[in-house]
Amino acid sequence: MMLYQRQSGFTLVELMVAMAIGTLITLGAGQLFLTTFQTFKKVDELSRKQETVVFASTVLVNDYRKGITDYRLAETTGSLEECSVRDPNDAPVIGGLALYEGECNTDRLVSPAEGDNGQVLDGYHHFNIDFKRESGEFETLSFYVMERNLAQEGFEGDQQYQVGTGDAIIAGGALSEVNGDILQGDSRTSNNLGSHTIPDPRSNPAYSNYAGYIENFKNLSDVVSTCESSVISNSSASKFYCNSNINNLNVEGLSGKVVVAENGVSLDQSGNSSVKDVAIVAGGAVNVNGDNSAGAEFEGVIWSAGSSNLSASGVSFQGSVVAGGAVAVNNASSITADWNAWDLLSVPGYEFSMADQFNNLGTQINVAEAR
Repeated sequence: MMLYQRQSGFTLVELMVAMAIGTLITLGAGQLFLTTFQTFKKVDELSRKQETVVFASTVLVNDYRKGITDYRLAETTGSLEECSVRDPNDAPVIGGLALYEGECNTDRLVSPAEGDNGQVLDGYHHFNIDFKRESGEFETLSFYVMERNLAQEGFEGDQQYQVGTGDAIIAGGALSEVNGDILQGDSRTSNNLGSHTIPDPRSNPAYSNYAGYIENFKNLSDVVSTCESSVISNSSASKFYCNSNINNLNVEGLSGKVVVAENGVSLDQSGNSSVKDVAIVAGGAVNVNGDNSAGAEFEGVIWSAGSSNLSASGVSFQGSVVAGGAVAVNNASSITADWNAWDLLSVPGYEFSMADQFNNLGTQINVAEAR
């Protein structure tokens, strides 16, 4: 006799439960994918805005500080729904900005800055860069820029330094290879002052002329800690700290940056490369090397606890060199004093005054004369 085993499948209830569970899993996976995609889209949009903000602020700040102020806001080519910033040559620099009240108004982009009492501050500019969110709301970046050479008495009782007036080089040791033909305008030099009369940027408070700059600077939250020259030159960051030496640092890409090293810094300014608004601070020596034809510029401040050697040929130097040791200048085409460069040492998160450091040391270098 043969026995037959009865076979059975899923019941209708089991099938419906399984379908319900599968549907929930599918919907959950779809929702997760959609959320992830939207998050990625928002992060990408935020990154693009951040890049635009960094680029915009860097370009506008650097140029307006130097008196290049012919920027305007205009409709983006082929679009009536967004604006772009155009440079003095009418080339678009920054795009994707929102229309404000239906138009691209240059007065909205940049306007004279006002003090607390409503008084216009000569040489100070107020910027507004507008973005439009998907919700239609505006997102605005506002910042101020000081046009150094015009900001005379912008605040009551405060005057900026005059370019070409004052000491281009202030050295604790000897000064060599500098003559009257190289110094421009009323630029002067002071040397053999003794290292004890020069503010020392190093971290060790044992120094009698200790300024504490390196110690305070390196602890700022947005400082990039690296000694790699390529990282410093190519990074979009503006503050860098090295706990040792920085070697062969190309000046290209250094505009608008503050570079601080516990020991020495060597810079390469070859190939007609120019740099503006750069501050180099070293606990050791600073050497600027390179071979240029006439036309390259170095605009900024060099502050070293040791010696400084400006050996890049054909370079027009504008700014200030403060060195605890000797200073040598070889083959530079011109040197112009500009103590405004000292302001580059004051960065967000750490206000610093080189003039105050000299005054605290009691060093007689006619600092007050330039005010």
